[in-house]
Amino acid sequence: MNKISLFIVVLLPLTAFTQHQKQLVSGNKDINGVPVLVIINNGKGPLHYPGLFTPFAYDSVRPLSEINDTANADAYPWISPDGLRLYYTHGSSFTHELMFTQRANVNSYFDTAQAFSIGNVSYPISIWLSADELDAYLSDGDGLYYAHRSSASSPFDPATPISLSGISLSFIAGPSLNPSQDELFIYWNNDWGSEGIVEFSRISASKFNYTRTLILPTGYSPGPGQLSKDGLTYFLSANDTTGNPALYQLTRATLADSFSVETFLQIKGINDTVMINGLPSMSDSLKWVVFIRAVKNNWLANELYIAHKASPSSIFDQEEKHQLLSLYPNPANSLISVKTGFKGKLLILNIQGQQILQQDITAPTTTIDVSSLPIGVCLIKLVGEKGVQVGKFVKQ
Repeated sequence: MNKISLFIVVLLPLTAFTQHQKQLVSGNKDINGVPVLVIINNGKGPLHYPGLFTPFAYDSVRPLSEINDTANADAYPWISPDGLRLYYTHGSSFTHELMFTQRANVNSYFDTAQAFSIGNVSYPISIWLSADELDAYLSDGDGLYYAHRSSASSPFDPATPISLSGISLSFIAGPSLNPSQDELFIYWNNDWGSEGIVEFSRISASKFNYTRTLILPTGYSPGPGQLSKDGLTYFLSANDTTGNPALYQLTRATLADSFSVETFLQIKGINDTVMINGLPSMSDSLKWVVFIRAVKNNWLANELYIAHKASPSSIFDQEEKHQLLSLYPNPANSLISVKTGFKGKLLILNIQGQQILQQDITAPTTTIDVSSLPIGVCLIKLVGEKGVQVGKFVKQ
């Protein structure tokens, strides 16, 4: 395995990443798969840039319950440009494997995920693919590798190590590249508590040279992120120690520009203040985002979620052709009868788009126990063999 030795060069601009003193905690890995770090002293407070830029907004947030494994980590997703195929890492405390799944259309659930491998990389922790899904860059935490395949249905060739020069790094993960694959962004973290998003430029087929470190507002610590398919937007997780990590955006006008700290904004409608949010991957035009949420800073707590870019006032995909569900009684206290036209999977969500109940529908009329649901407006979405049906009821 190609190892990258640890040495922090003096010229590295770490001002945005050394505002907090940190110490190692032995034991579990954090959500990024690295040894847990605890912040013991906060630096200056975060900066904000109100009114200068417009943050992206998302709705239809739901967990990918059809593929998540609650006993293991599901993390580091990469979603295809059309939002139909998903690659990600599935891992225990000691091993990781790459997974692939797909869905028939954007109104369908993802199929059961299948494991695949790039043979000479034993425990990959993250993967990035080109838009045609023929080129893959993956990290096992210690090194970066490149693999190619002749078609999207073919296995990958053995991976070759990628050399990163100009800076010495320790743990690395979350690679992503611009469309021409001559610009690389990657997250790094070391045992001393330093971390950041670093940018490299290609100098040969198997070598990149350090260019710069992305600067965040003072007081923020970064987590792994990913470039948009067009290379103009970078989504990442970050936190200022006042709450859980949330998803943020950096934008640039052209591929020749650098990302400016002045475009750093929290993404709307997607972050859960109670949970950790991170590891985003975006489809074309940023329409779909797959990311993780975790109830605690532990690798095994990672679960995959998906969100849709639309009006924040609507919980459903704006392009879906909806039929209304018949619900009775409405308002409901304990039981509600749902009349449908087809079989499928029914989701009940709160008004913020968080899933609070899921049930398979196999009969034209089904009675559902809603007594344990919180009081307020609930949204219902049935996705099945004949399309989508939606509804809304009030839980008393």
